[in-house]
Amino acid sequence: MDMRLNNDDDALIVKYTEAITLDPKNPYAYSMRGNAYVEKGDYDQAIADFNKAIEIDSKNATAYFFRGNAYTRRGEYDTAIADFTISIALVPWYPQAYFNRGNAYHAKGEYGNAIADFSKAMALGWKL
Repeated sequence: MDMRLNNDDDALIVKYTEAITLDPKNPYAYSMRGNAYVEKGDYDQAIADFNKAIEIDSKNATAYFFRGNAYTRRGEYDTAIADFTISIALVPWYPQAYFNRGNAYHAKGEYGNAIADFSKAMALGWKL
């Protein structure tokens, strides 16, 4: 369930914090709260939440994907690429992970890798 109906990140943080209080082993709640922190620009707190989600469920491709997005926004492209690569290893048919990894490669000037990832994303059905 996407709770971004009113785009109020502070309200989302409160709601997902409540969910975490009720179930501290819920990786989804940590990931979604992390996304709200990303939207606020609080990348350190977002990454801490994604780390917790991964600690709870090390095969959570979405948490690696989201953490990769946070690292991309911080300009830490190598770390982002590593997270997108893990996400892809866990879910090889995840076109958005290929696309976002391609963006990180592009930002680093690694155009061959970027084109390969963009091509794979499109082959998997990704549309801009």
